[in-house]
Amino acid sequence: MKKIFFTLSFTLIFICFYTVSVAQANKKSPRYPKWIPGDGYWNVVSNINTPRVSTIYFYNNKEQLVYTEKMDNIVLKLNKRKVRMNLKKVLDQSLLAFNNNQRAAENEMLVMNLIKK
Repeated sequence: MKKIFFTLSFTLIFICFYTVSVAQANKKSPRYPKWIPGDGYWNVVSNINTPRVSTIYFYNNKEQLVYTEKMDNIVLKLNKRKVRMNLKKVLDQSLLAFNNNQRAAENEMLVMNLIKK
């Protein structure tokens, strides 16, 4: 009787520790949306008095300004996935150009060309 009790309790304890260790091993890093860049970030600045004029600033992870674009008569719908993906594309392009030139570009109409397509 004691042998059966010992074997059962040992088995239950082993199963508990095994499931806890397997569960911790299977934890994955959090998944981020595809539109979130890893190399930098963008910031859209607009005014409530002039809603159709906005300025987009692109930065690298070192807080350096990489690219600036001012957009007139276009309303950016930032809740749309396509717009956010286009902003990520422009950020990637401008980071590549910045790494080659080491100076910030301005109003090359990169965002405008992607949104108008």
